Amino acid sequence: MSNHQPQYHSRNQQLCQGVNRNQSRRQNQIQNRNVENYVSLSSNSIFQAVFVELTELISSRELYKQPRLSVKDISDLTGLSIKDISFAFSEGGGMNFNRFVNLKRIEDVQKSLAVTAKRRSVLEIAFASGFNSKSSFNSVFRKEVGETPSQFAKRCKKVQKACVKEVGSIGHQIKGAL
Repeated sequence: MSNHQPQYHSRNQQLCQGVNRNQSRRQNQIQNRNVENYVSLSSNSIFQAVFVELTELISSRELYKQPRLSVKDISDLTGLSIKDISFAFSEGGGMNFNRFVNLKRIEDVQKSLAVTAKRRSVLEIAFASGFNSKSSFNSVFRKEVGETPSQFAKRCKKVQKACVKEVGSIGHQIKGAL
């Protein structure tokens, strides 16, 4: 009988060790999830901060007016990696880099159309704002504003004050991401 007790005891110990290992694994998994959540939260706030800094840089220097502005250009200027910049825009700003640049360009076009005393053509204003083709300008403008650039310009000619107020709506899309 005494021979059976050590075997039973040994088997019981093995079961307990297995349970303890499983508990330990579960605790590690929970701790890892908590760390991942913390890293995720802190990463999001870092990406938001980087997004804010990048948008201020691009806006203050009017970099969006460069016709072929790319993430690589911003990377070269700031020393940040292309991947970090892309993540900052997608995670921190909720939009991709190209959409942000196009929104800034549209906002610039709208301001020019709404307040310009001497009338330049819509296309001249678009090129001065950084667009490099008529078709991409028209397509992006219509998608983001909901009307063609010509329709917007005609409306602005009629009611200039209302258009100046409306220009802020595109800016709100960008600021809403901040």
